Amino acid sequence: MDVSIASQPPQVTPLAEGLTARTFAPALDADGNPDAGTGAFHRAVALGFYEATPTDERMRLQEQVLVGDGQRITGVYVDPGSASLEHWGEAHEQLTYGSEHPVGTFIDFDKTLNAGGPQLIDAFLITGVTVDASYRRRGILKHLMTSRLAAAVEDGKAVALLTASEGSIYGRFGFGPATREHQVRINVSRAGEAFGLRGQPSGRVLTADPSKLGDVIDEVFAGHHAVTRGSVGRLPDHRRYGTGSGPR
Repeated sequence: MDVSIASQPPQVTPLAEGLTARTFAPALDADGNPDAGTGAFHRAVALGFYEATPTDERMRLQEQVLVGDGQRITGVYVDPGSASLEHWGEAHEQLTYGSEHPVGTFIDFDKTLNAGGPQLIDAFLITGVTVDASYRRRGILKHLMTSRLAAAVEDGKAVALLTASEGSIYGRFGFGPATREHQVRINVSRAGEAFGLRGQPSGRVLTADPSKLGDVIDEVFAGHHAVTRGSVGRLPDHRRYGTGSGPR
């Protein structure tokens, strides 16, 4: 996870001619399915991360999470008619996903961060950042990041966080490493240098029905979040995974 401390809004970088950015709230139709714009955005995110096109059921569950969590989505779209001016001519209209499919994506939402002080602080969280390979070097990433960070500063957020697949991309926007991951192998056998507990173990292990664990999951995380420096507010997906109510 990377973190950036925001003290003043960054200068917003404009998009190249023929591109337009739109920020909107994901929406569901009367049947609980994502509307056309939200569905196209979700498919673009999956494409940007080289994932398979999500099924209708997975997309429905994912968009319900976005809506319930108050997440905001920003897409960069090709202006109608402008693609024909590119070197590929009219192939864009004939062969690609269409003008409703964004060529750049960005998701942001509000959570809290335990920064070690007496109170949790409001944080601006970022995910789903992609740029279509056909539209790189057009200032899309720079515009998305600077415009949304400027909005975060305007909203009074003091810190922005993102989980990055390639952390080196975001250093120019003020982000730096905040957490690191390590793998540890523990020998729990009685032979050799076995793992030893510092205290006397207590309690029992009980096999539980995941569908009944919702309140327990919320209570355990709330206790952890309140006392653990660096803890970040969780997404509703974590509760869904823990209760077995949806696919990963």
